[in-house]
Amino acid sequence: MEALAQCHRHSFDYEARRLRADRKEKATRAERTAPYAEAGLTVLDGDPGFGDDSKIHWRYIATAEDAEADPRAHITEEQVRQRPDLWGVWVRTDTMYVDIESGEPVEEGDIDWDTFDDPDVEPEEGLRHANSVEERDVYVPQFYFLDVLRAEEAGLVPVNGGRYQFNRAIQLAGFNPTNPLPEDEAAREAALLAAEEAKRVQRRRVRELNKLAESATDVRREFIREMLSATKPPKNAATWTAMMVALAPHQLSEYHSSDLLPELMGDKTWTTYEAKKKIAAAATAASESRAWMLTFALTVAAMESRMAKDVWRSRPQYVSEYLAMLTENGHTPSNVEKVISGELRPEDIDIA
Repeated sequence: MEALAQCHRHSFDYEARRLRADRKEKATRAERTAPYAEAGLTVLDGDPGFGDDSKIHWRYIATAEDAEADPRAHITEEQVRQRPDLWGVWVRTDTMYVDIESGEPVEEGDIDWDTFDDPDVEPEEGLRHANSVEERDVYVPQFYFLDVLRAEEAGLVPVNGGRYQFNRAIQLAGFNPTNPLPEDEAAREAALLAAEEAKRVQRRRVRELNKLAESATDVRREFIREMLSATKPPKNAATWTAMMVALAPHQLSEYHSSDLLPELMGDKTWTTYEAKKKIAAAATAASESRAWMLTFALTVAAMESRMAKDVWRSRPQYVSEYLAMLTENGHTPSNVEKVISGELRPEDIDIA
């Protein structure tokens, strides 16, 4: 409530969505990690996969006995739970395909994507229809070994190319036989702590900006839906569309370019598969002004399909011009959108 009371009125909806999404993610992660905390594992405050080399992912570690039997083996969750004092856990958000009815996981290679959104097409032999599966968010536990200097004591060895991870963690722990430690122990410890804190902040910044971008997307798409519902094209629609067609015509033909058309055009009866055909049919009976709006909508949908949650890092080509066009027509850009357009740096966003 305090955060909403302090935000600008134009940012209220965006901020509310961000806070709601943040609360939901934290609650779900806390629920999924509780059993591991009860078992004695350290619940990590971020994903060490984003640059924290002091912690070693479990795929790079096995018991000496298992590694001798199978060099490709890695430690199991059961073995992790036998020494919980040495392990940390981070529950990673991922996506996977599952059977719509049973919820059982489905390998992507088992799906015939040529049947997508077309229930009348029979899948190839040995494959299943794309309409029988859906993509769902899943929370997958990832285990990290926390004290590399105790690996030998615990009977653990590097596997699956993990020697580099071991050596890197050993160096960060302050031991490197080929490069003696500085005599000033306090200075060394201070430098290691400063480096660790910088990595932690960077990992947190990535997570927070991804969430900010998702909330900004919700608000932006509401604005786009309202803009596209008008009878006449908005300001500078023809200019921006002509520029995009001239400079980036490939965007209109990309595989996912029409995925958002049903949502943005406000017609949920359309399927993604038929959206472009619906637009083409509508254009034949439309006035010239409405036909321009449909052309504009196709181009907007193609650009918006590129606005993934990490768009503040990837910054697709011509994204600045796209956001400038929306702003000129009344959209109030959030701070993370200003990062996307280059007006701000990621470091300028307060993630406290």
